[in-house]
Amino acid sequence: MAQQIAAQREQELTLMAGISHDLRSPLARLSMALGVQPGIDEAARRRMESDIAGMNRLIGAQMELTRARQAEPTQPLDLCALLQDVADGAEAQLPGSVRLRLHANACAATLPPLALERTVANLVANAQLHGGGKLDLVCRRLRGVLCIGVRDRGPGVRADQREAIFRPFHRSDPARQH
Repeated sequence: MAQQIAAQREQELTLMAGISHDLRSPLARLSMALGVQPGIDEAARRRMESDIAGMNRLIGAQMELTRARQAEPTQPLDLCALLQDVADGAEAQLPGSVRLRLHANACAATLPPLALERTVANLVANAQLHGGGKLDLVCRRLRGVLCIGVRDRGPGVRADQREAIFRPFHRSDPARQH
């Protein structure tokens, strides 16, 4: 049974990689053609380029989700270094937005590194976007339990959205639903 599940997961990853390639190739051709096509209004060109970039991001996000489902192995991590990298990336996007608080007793753990980094980076990006511009990224142990927290100054998640936000690609704004 375990071998069947592993084979099915491998097939899913292979399928997604093929779909990704098959979709990205025409997008690349569209992007190149758009760059050399004369007579296109500049505003229209920017919208089309933005749409192509958005489609590429969606393909990348789907690939990341597929990879995340492949049960990334855990490994010993320096959480302080990983969280510092996430904070540095967020600061590059919005300088002065992140206050990082790391407690020495929380810097070592055995976790899946890519999944953890993606999760924390996504929480930080959402906090920057919706949380009033300033956030705290905290890592500590409380009564032996590792706690990583992202606290912003935004209005918070509406009660009716608290379960839904954990679904892949969910957006709280109904106008942005796919």
